[in-house]
Amino acid sequence: LEGHGGTSRMFARGKPRQEHLSSVGRFFSRGSTLERATAFTKSAVAFERNAPGLSGVSRRPNQGSRPHTIADELDSNEHPVQEMQFFNVGGAKVFFYYGLDTIRSPDHVMAAGPHVRDTAVGVLMLDQYKIQERPGDPSNPLTFWPYQTFYVIPQGVTFEKCKTVGSSGQNALRDYPLETSAICQALLALAEVASRSGYQRLMICGDCGYYSLAAEAFTKSLSCWGTQSWVPHPDGAFASFRVPRFKSQSLDLDVILCLGTTQLISCPDPEKNLSCQLGRDTSVVYLTADARGWYSGEALKSVMAEYLPFERRPWNKQQWHFNLDDELSMLDLVAQVNHSILTGVLIENNDYALYKVADSLLELNAGSTAYLVGLFLGDTASKMEEVGETRAQKAFFGASKLTRMAREMSLDEDGKPHPRNIIVEKVAPVFEYFEPILYRIMYVVEGKSSQSLTEEEEFRFLAVLIGNPSLKGSPPPSSYQEFKLELALRIQDTFMSLLTVGKLSPDISGLPLGNMYVEFFANFNAKLNKNVLGNVSRSHAIDGSKFPLFDCRFVPGFGFPVSQGLTVWTVCQNYFWMGKFGLCVKITLHPVLS
Repeated sequence: LEGHGGTSRMFARGKPRQEHLSSVGRFFSRGSTLERATAFTKSAVAFERNAPGLSGVSRRPNQGSRPHTIADELDSNEHPVQEMQFFNVGGAKVFFYYGLDTIRSPDHVMAAGPHVRDTAVGVLMLDQYKIQERPGDPSNPLTFWPYQTFYVIPQGVTFEKCKTVGSSGQNALRDYPLETSAICQALLALAEVASRSGYQRLMICGDCGYYSLAAEAFTKSLSCWGTQSWVPHPDGAFASFRVPRFKSQSLDLDVILCLGTTQLISCPDPEKNLSCQLGRDTSVVYLTADARGWYSGEALKSVMAEYLPFERRPWNKQQWHFNLDDELSMLDLVAQVNHSILTGVLIENNDYALYKVADSLLELNAGSTAYLVGLFLGDTASKMEEVGETRAQKAFFGASKLTRMAREMSLDEDGKPHPRNIIVEKVAPVFEYFEPILYRIMYVVEGKSSQSLTEEEEFRFLAVLIGNPSLKGSPPPSSYQEFKLELALRIQDTFMSLLTVGKLSPDISGLPLGNMYVEFFANFNAKLNKNVLGNVSRSHAIDGSKFPLFDCRFVPGFGFPVSQGLTVWTVCQNYFWMGKFGLCVKITLHPVLS
């Protein structure tokens, strides 16, 4: 169930029985014939087409009254507010938090205004994607409260596929017909469930900005769907700029398509994008989850060429210990180290922060070694005398100065990588740093207090936390010695990545960590806009000047989890990094802004 919207989060909290998980799991499986499902935090049931049982859309209560729920019918002891309803419409999975109606009072309705009775919100989600959402995020049911929100997962449209569709803009149906059709089917499914629930108007937004780059392609396709087709609304577009409004005649439903802010620049024609609404000396910087996701064909090759030197390892040759072609890039590792350098300070006397570290390590399927190295470097830098006043300042401004340490742990005096037979000894300080933390994590997570672990216990616990350090497809290590060797080689690879990216960055001194990483990546974005984005063919308005991009793909704590479909923890550190980059963007992008 991982990555299926609210379902995975809800079940993770409730720990339902296996048969209940299997029931809803079958509902979400590709090609499922199950028509609908109901879930609580501890129980769930799925129904075949025309099977007897309650249907959420037929049970919509009168405003302010308590609805009859499946919890009532099954004599469940769970609160009715926990009920979620799911519908399979042409392969698209629609779900909504039906139980929230049990706490919507007449006062809520009055405060929201008259349209809460006839207007619902729709959110176009991603398949196999998860996020630690908060109110304000489209995927949180309280964001639009007390308006009812319906969510839809287009079958097979992952984050990567969404980017490819968006990069084609108005040509998405031609270039990616299967994915575009799946998205259109999902939009139609949203409309069908909202209409059957009694609503007359549906406002659709997106949980991913790349959807809105292809809004024009969806508009064209949805006008050719037979009896289900949407037609331009007789009253014209919605009040907002470039937000189309439709009429579904078969459902007697008004549909407003407002997928995201990138919809405003989804056409390169200045007369048809936000450019014509701006002052002459005004620029709008767009922050994106991945700048490369905006481009395809030759334009994509030009953009990728700017990233390649910072991603491809020069040491990944035949004489290296193993082939790293399919592993995380150098820049990914650098960003992941930066993600945890401040956490290395935070966890010293903070068990809650340590618990979050364990959570993050358990979730990572790649990059856990770099995260561990970041903890080590942050802690080491925080004890330096010559920089900063607080430990956090020392870590942020001092980590870049640990070049000598990184070199000694990974390279010999001639600049060649240390051989396998001595690498465990060379990176021993990292293992020594992590050993007491391991005991603390065991106490915080497991409630077990221990001053020492056997080698076997330490091996098992490290394997659970960090995962398999072997290459993808390779057999996992069978002994603690093998595990430490594989982990040591990855630590070496991380240090060499830091050294190499630092050498390739003339704008900084030392390692690309803390303040030096901010300087490096802000300058990288400025050069990308100036030298490339303004000169390549595109299906949108990004030109590097009037509309420059800032690539958040390598913002610590944000870009890596987004690209990997991992949890994005909305915590202070994320805002700290975004704030630092924001200041730097203002300075470094100034020469390229109009």
